[in-house]
Amino acid sequence: IWITDNWSPAYFHWFTEAISRLIVCEEFHKDYIVVLPKTFEKYNYAIESLKILNCNYQILEKRSYFVEKLVLPSHTATIGNYNANIIIGISV
Repeated sequence: IWITDNWSPAYFHWFTEAISRLIVCEEFHKDYIVVLPKTFEKYNYAIESLKILNCNYQILEKRSYFVEKLVLPSHTATIGNYNANIIIGISV
């Protein structure tokens, strides 16, 4: 599952955009792994939030991979904004 973009390492964007993208595809959590760029190793809040959500994740060590299946959830709001219904836990 790929939930990141260029803004995702920032605390606000991680919780309001990346995690929202993960929430809307929760039916895939047990069968897929959240993949994160290597730069995310230094963002403890990102790693810890995935653990709290019981999501398997993997830090990508190389620059290129062959992936057989990729879940790429859409943004839930325009960049820099968030979907309040997802943030407060209302089904969308």
